[in-house]
Amino acid sequence: MQIIEISKLGEIIPREINRKTLVTEFDLHLRDLRPVFSKRQVTTMLRRGQGLILNFKSVKMIVGADRVLLFNLENPRIVDQFAPMLSRKISDPDEGISFELTCLDAGLTFVLMRHRAKFEHLQKRTEQTLSELEQVPTDENLTQLLQLKKQLSNMESRAQEAEDMVVEILHDDKEVASIFFVDEPDVAAIEEAESVLENNLEQLENISHQIDELNENIDDTQEILTMKLANRRNDIIRFDLIISVMTAIFSILAVIVGLFGTNIRNQLENSHAAFWVLTIALFVIFASLWILIWRYMKNKKLL
Repeated sequence: MQIIEISKLGEIIPREINRKTLVTEFDLHLRDLRPVFSKRQVTTMLRRGQGLILNFKSVKMIVGADRVLLFNLENPRIVDQFAPMLSRKISDPDEGISFELTCLDAGLTFVLMRHRAKFEHLQKRTEQTLSELEQVPTDENLTQLLQLKKQLSNMESRAQEAEDMVVEILHDDKEVASIFFVDEPDVAAIEEAESVLENNLEQLENISHQIDELNENIDDTQEILTMKLANRRNDIIRFDLIISVMTAIFSILAVIVGLFGTNIRNQLENSHAAFWVLTIALFVIFASLWILIWRYMKNKKLL
Protein backbone atom coordinates (compact mmCIF):
# COMPACT_ATOMS: atom_id res chain seq x y z
CA MET A 1 0.00 0.00 0.00
CA GLN A 2 1.25 3.46 -0.95
CA ILE A 3 1.35 6.05 1.84
CA ILE A 4 3.14 9.29 2.60
CA GLU A 5 5.27 9.66 5.71
CA ILE A 6 6.11 13.12 7.02
CA SER A 7 8.83 13.30 9.63
CA LYS A 8 8.97 15.61 12.62
CA LEU A 9 11.24 17.86 10.56
CA GLY A 10 8.64 18.15 7.79
CA GLU A 11 10.34 15.84 5.31
CA ILE A 12 7.90 14.12 2.92
CA ILE A 13 8.77 10.44 2.27
CA PRO A 14 6.67 8.19 0.00
CA ARG A 15 6.46 4.67 1.44
CA GLU A 16 5.11 1.24 0.68
CA ILE A 17 3.62 -0.38 3.79
CA ASN A 18 1.23 -3.15 4.80
CA ARG A 19 -1.15 -3.56 7.74
CA LYS A 20 1.10 -5.93 9.61
CA THR A 21 3.92 -3.40 9.58
CA LEU A 22 1.56 -0.69 10.82
CA VAL A 23 0.39 -2.88 13.67
CA THR A 24 3.99 -3.57 14.67
CA GLU A 25 5.31 0.00 14.32
CA PHE A 26 2.50 1.64 16.31
CA ASP A 27 1.60 -1.22 18.69
CA LEU A 28 -1.93 -1.48 17.32
CA HIS A 29 -4.56 -4.15 16.73
CA LEU A 30 -5.81 -4.81 13.23
CA ARG A 31 -9.27 -3.52 14.19
CA ASP A 32 -7.68 -0.18 15.13
CA LEU A 33 -6.87 0.38 11.45
CA ARG A 34 -10.49 0.36 10.31
CA PRO A 35 -10.90 4.18 10.43
CA VAL A 36 -8.05 4.71 7.94
CA PHE A 37 -9.01 1.88 5.59
CA SER A 38 -12.81 1.74 5.68
CA LYS A 39 -14.84 4.12 3.49
CA ARG A 40 -17.87 4.02 5.81
CA GLN A 41 -16.28 4.94 9.11
CA VAL A 42 -17.58 8.11 10.76
CA THR A 43 -15.29 11.00 11.62
CA THR A 44 -13.15 9.81 14.53
CA MET A 45 -10.09 10.49 16.66
CA LEU A 46 -8.72 7.45 18.48
CA ARG A 47 -5.65 7.06 20.62
CA ARG A 48 -4.44 3.48 20.31
CA GLY A 49 -1.05 2.08 21.26
CA GLN A 50 1.65 4.47 20.10
CA GLY A 51 -0.51 6.17 17.48
CA LEU A 52 -3.19 8.83 17.23
CA ILE A 53 -5.61 7.64 14.55
CA LEU A 54 -7.46 10.43 12.75
CA ASN A 55 -10.23 9.89 10.21
CA PHE A 56 -11.73 13.05 8.76
CA LYS A 57 -13.29 11.31 5.74
CA SER A 58 -10.97 12.64 3.03
CA VAL A 59 -8.07 13.06 5.46
CA LYS A 60 -6.91 9.83 7.07
CA MET A 61 -3.69 9.62 9.05
CA ILE A 62 -1.87 7.98 11.92
CA VAL A 63 0.18 10.35 14.04
CA GLY A 64 3.17 9.00 15.95
CA ALA A 65 5.54 10.67 18.38
CA ASP A 66 7.94 11.72 15.62
CA ARG A 67 6.13 11.13 12.30
CA VAL A 68 2.75 11.06 10.66
CA LEU A 69 1.48 8.67 7.99
CA LEU A 70 -1.03 9.88 5.39
CA PHE A 71 -3.47 7.49 3.73
CA ASN A 72 -6.21 7.84 1.10
CA LEU A 73 -3.67 8.85 -1.56
CA GLU A 74 -6.17 8.05 -4.32
CA ASN A 75 -7.59 11.46 -3.48
CA PRO A 76 -5.27 13.82 -5.42
CA ARG A 77 -5.92 16.65 -2.95
CA ILE A 78 -4.14 14.70 -0.22
CA VAL A 79 -0.95 14.43 -2.29
CA ASP A 80 -1.09 17.83 -3.99
CA GLN A 81 -2.52 20.02 -1.23
CA PHE A 82 -2.69 18.47 2.22
CA ALA A 83 0.74 16.80 2.35
CA PRO A 84 2.62 20.04 1.45
CA MET A 85 0.44 22.04 3.83
CA LEU A 86 1.07 19.62 6.70
CA SER A 87 4.79 19.57 5.94
CA ARG A 88 4.94 23.38 6.17
CA LYS A 89 3.03 23.42 9.45
CA ILE A 90 5.34 20.77 10.93
CA SER A 91 8.47 22.56 9.70
CA ASP A 92 7.31 25.88 11.12
CA PRO A 93 4.92 25.09 14.01
CA ASP A 94 3.09 27.72 16.00
CA GLU A 95 4.73 28.55 19.28
CA GLY A 96 3.74 26.22 22.10
CA ILE A 97 1.97 23.67 19.86
CA SER A 98 3.27 20.11 19.97
CA PHE A 99 3.87 17.90 16.94
CA GLU A 100 0.75 15.78 17.44
CA LEU A 101 -1.46 18.82 18.03
CA THR A 102 -0.03 20.44 14.90
CA CYS A 103 -1.06 17.38 12.87
CA LEU A 104 -4.55 17.37 14.39
CA ASP A 105 -4.98 21.09 13.75
CA ALA A 106 -3.73 20.75 10.16
CA GLY A 107 -6.20 17.94 9.47
CA LEU A 108 -9.16 19.89 10.85
CA THR A 109 -8.04 23.07 9.06
CA PHE A 110 -7.83 21.26 5.72
CA VAL A 111 -11.27 19.73 6.22
CA LEU A 112 -12.66 23.17 7.05
CA MET A 113 -11.08 24.63 3.91
CA ARG A 114 -12.65 21.91 1.78
CA HIS A 115 -16.04 22.34 3.47
CA ARG A 116 -15.95 26.09 2.96
CA ALA A 117 -14.86 25.84 -0.68
CA LYS A 118 -17.58 23.30 -1.42
CA PHE A 119 -20.19 25.33 0.42
CA GLU A 120 -19.32 28.51 -1.49
CA HIS A 121 -19.61 26.58 -4.76
CA LEU A 122 -22.98 25.10 -3.76
CA GLN A 123 -24.17 28.47 -2.46
CA LYS A 124 -23.40 30.16 -5.78
CA ARG A 125 -25.16 27.45 -7.79
CA THR A 126 -28.13 27.39 -5.41
CA GLU A 127 -28.64 31.16 -5.46
CA GLN A 128 -28.48 31.15 -9.27
CA THR A 129 -31.01 28.31 -9.47
CA LEU A 130 -33.34 30.01 -6.97
CA SER A 131 -33.19 33.23 -8.98
CA GLU A 132 -34.08 31.37 -12.18
CA LEU A 133 -36.92 29.53 -10.44
CA GLU A 134 -38.45 32.77 -9.18
CA GLN A 135 -38.52 34.10 -12.73
CA VAL A 136 -39.49 31.06 -14.80
CA PRO A 137 -39.96 27.73 -12.99
CA THR A 138 -38.92 24.79 -15.16
CA ASP A 139 -38.61 21.05 -14.59
CA GLU A 140 -34.87 21.31 -15.21
CA ASN A 141 -34.42 23.96 -12.50
CA LEU A 142 -36.54 22.02 -10.02
CA THR A 143 -34.49 18.88 -10.63
CA GLN A 144 -31.27 20.83 -10.21
CA LEU A 145 -32.55 22.35 -6.96
CA LEU A 146 -33.36 18.88 -5.62
CA GLN A 147 -29.84 17.68 -6.43
CA LEU A 148 -28.31 20.75 -4.75
CA LYS A 149 -30.42 20.17 -1.65
CA LYS A 150 -29.18 16.58 -1.45
CA GLN A 151 -25.59 17.75 -1.74
CA LEU A 152 -26.15 20.31 1.00
CA SER A 153 -27.72 17.66 3.20
CA ASN A 154 -24.73 15.37 2.68
CA MET A 155 -22.33 18.21 3.43
CA GLU A 156 -24.26 19.15 6.55
CA SER A 157 -24.10 15.54 7.74
CA ARG A 158 -20.32 15.43 7.32
CA ALA A 159 -19.85 18.78 9.07
CA GLN A 160 -22.08 17.56 11.90
CA GLU A 161 -19.95 14.43 12.28
CA ALA A 162 -16.82 16.56 12.67
CA GLU A 163 -18.62 18.82 15.15
CA ASP A 164 -19.75 15.85 17.24
CA MET A 165 -16.22 14.46 17.33
CA VAL A 166 -14.71 17.76 18.50
CA VAL A 167 -17.44 18.29 21.10
CA GLU A 168 -16.98 14.77 22.42
CA ILE A 169 -13.24 15.36 22.84
CA LEU A 170 -13.74 18.73 24.53
CA HIS A 171 -16.22 17.28 27.02
CA ASP A 172 -13.73 14.68 28.22
CA ASP A 173 -10.41 15.81 29.76
CA LYS A 174 -8.98 12.34 29.22
CA GLU A 175 -9.73 12.56 25.51
CA VAL A 176 -7.94 15.91 25.31
CA ALA A 177 -4.95 14.50 27.23
CA SER A 178 -4.85 11.44 24.93
CA ILE A 179 -3.80 13.69 22.06
CA PHE A 180 -0.32 13.98 23.55
CA PHE A 181 2.37 11.28 23.67
CA VAL A 182 3.24 11.95 27.31
CA ASP A 183 1.66 10.42 30.38
CA GLU A 184 0.65 13.70 32.00
CA PRO A 185 0.60 16.74 29.68
CA ASP A 186 0.96 20.05 31.48
CA VAL A 187 -1.88 22.55 31.89
CA ALA A 188 -0.54 24.83 29.17
CA ALA A 189 -0.59 21.98 26.63
CA ILE A 190 -4.14 21.02 27.58
CA GLU A 191 -5.31 24.62 27.27
CA GLU A 192 -3.61 24.97 23.89
CA ALA A 193 -5.31 21.79 22.67
CA GLU A 194 -8.69 23.04 23.89
CA SER A 195 -8.06 26.39 22.20
CA VAL A 196 -7.25 24.69 18.89
CA LEU A 197 -10.32 22.45 19.11
CA GLU A 198 -12.62 25.31 20.13
CA ASN A 199 -11.42 27.40 17.19
CA ASN A 200 -12.11 24.59 14.73
CA LEU A 201 -15.46 23.85 16.37
CA GLU A 202 -16.51 27.48 16.01
CA GLN A 203 -15.72 27.43 12.29
CA LEU A 204 -17.54 24.12 11.81
CA GLU A 205 -20.59 25.53 13.57
CA ASN A 206 -20.41 28.62 11.37
CA ILE A 207 -20.45 26.46 8.24
CA SER A 208 -23.38 24.43 9.60
CA HIS A 209 -25.24 27.67 10.35
CA GLN A 210 -24.68 28.92 6.79
CA ILE A 211 -25.90 25.59 5.41
CA ASP A 212 -29.05 25.89 7.56
CA GLU A 213 -29.68 29.40 6.24
CA LEU A 214 -29.27 28.25 2.64
CA ASN A 215 -31.63 25.34 3.27
CA GLU A 216 -34.17 27.77 4.72
CA ASN A 217 -33.91 29.90 1.56
CA ILE A 218 -34.55 26.80 -0.52
CA ASP A 219 -37.56 25.86 1.62
CA ASP A 220 -38.95 29.41 1.40
CA THR A 221 -38.57 29.40 -2.38
CA GLN A 222 -40.27 26.01 -2.61
CA GLU A 223 -43.19 27.31 -0.53
CA ILE A 224 -43.51 30.37 -2.77
CA LEU A 225 -43.44 28.16 -5.86
CA THR A 226 -46.07 25.89 -4.32
CA MET A 227 -48.31 28.90 -3.67
CA LYS A 228 -47.80 30.21 -7.21
CA LEU A 229 -48.60 26.82 -8.70
CA ALA A 230 -51.67 26.53 -6.47
CA ASN A 231 -52.91 29.95 -7.60
CA ARG A 232 -52.32 29.04 -11.23
CA ARG A 233 -54.14 25.75 -10.71
CA ASN A 234 -57.05 27.62 -9.13
CA ASP A 235 -57.17 30.04 -12.08
CA ILE A 236 -57.34 27.11 -14.48
CA ILE A 237 -60.14 25.54 -12.41
CA ARG A 238 -62.09 28.82 -12.40
CA PHE A 239 -61.68 29.20 -16.15
CA ASP A 240 -62.80 25.61 -16.68
CA LEU A 241 -65.82 26.22 -14.46
CA ILE A 242 -66.83 29.31 -16.44
CA ILE A 243 -66.51 27.43 -19.73
CA SER A 244 -68.57 24.54 -18.34
CA VAL A 245 -71.32 26.92 -17.18
CA MET A 246 -71.42 28.66 -20.56
CA THR A 247 -71.55 25.29 -22.31
CA ALA A 248 -74.46 24.20 -20.10
CA ILE A 249 -76.40 27.41 -20.85
CA PHE A 250 -75.80 27.10 -24.59
CA SER A 251 -76.98 23.50 -24.40
CA ILE A 252 -80.28 24.66 -22.92
CA LEU A 253 -80.65 27.26 -25.65
CA ALA A 254 -79.75 24.66 -28.26
CA VAL A 255 -82.73 22.57 -27.13
CA ILE A 256 -85.05 25.52 -27.73
CA VAL A 257 -83.51 26.21 -31.12
CA GLY A 258 -83.71 22.53 -31.95
CA LEU A 259 -87.43 22.47 -31.25
CA PHE A 260 -87.99 25.28 -33.71
CA GLY A 261 -85.72 23.58 -36.24
CA THR A 262 -87.81 20.44 -36.52
CA ASN A 263 -89.81 19.55 -39.62
CA ILE A 264 -93.16 20.22 -37.86
CA ARG A 265 -94.69 23.34 -39.27
CA ASN A 266 -95.91 25.94 -36.75
CA GLN A 267 -96.36 28.95 -39.08
CA LEU A 268 -93.48 30.78 -37.39
CA GLU A 269 -90.81 29.73 -39.85
CA ASN A 270 -92.05 32.24 -42.41
CA SER A 271 -92.18 35.17 -40.00
CA HIS A 272 -89.25 37.57 -39.78
CA ALA A 273 -90.65 39.04 -36.58
CA ALA A 274 -90.73 35.58 -34.96
CA PHE A 275 -87.04 35.16 -35.79
CA TRP A 276 -86.08 38.41 -34.02
CA VAL A 277 -88.38 37.71 -31.07
CA LEU A 278 -86.85 34.28 -30.62
CA THR A 279 -83.31 35.64 -30.97
CA ILE A 280 -83.90 38.36 -28.39
CA ALA A 281 -85.63 35.89 -26.08
CA LEU A 282 -82.70 33.49 -26.30
CA PHE A 283 -80.29 36.34 -25.55
CA VAL A 284 -82.37 37.42 -22.53
CA ILE A 285 -82.58 33.84 -21.27
CA PHE A 286 -78.81 33.42 -21.71
CA ALA A 287 -78.04 36.71 -19.89
CA SER A 288 -80.51 35.94 -17.08
CA LEU A 289 -79.19 32.45 -16.51
CA TRP A 290 -75.59 33.69 -16.63
CA ILE A 291 -76.26 36.45 -14.07
CA LEU A 292 -78.08 34.04 -11.74
CA ILE A 293 -75.34 31.42 -11.95
CA TRP A 294 -72.58 34.04 -11.63
CA ARG A 295 -74.16 35.47 -8.45
CA TYR A 296 -74.62 31.97 -7.05
CA MET A 297 -70.94 31.13 -7.65
CA LYS A 298 -69.87 34.44 -6.14
CA ASN A 299 -71.99 33.83 -3.03
CA LYS A 300 -70.50 30.34 -2.69
CA LYS A 301 -67.01 31.84 -3.30
CA LEU A 302 -66.43 29.58 -6.26
CA LEU A 303 -65.09 32.54 -8.24
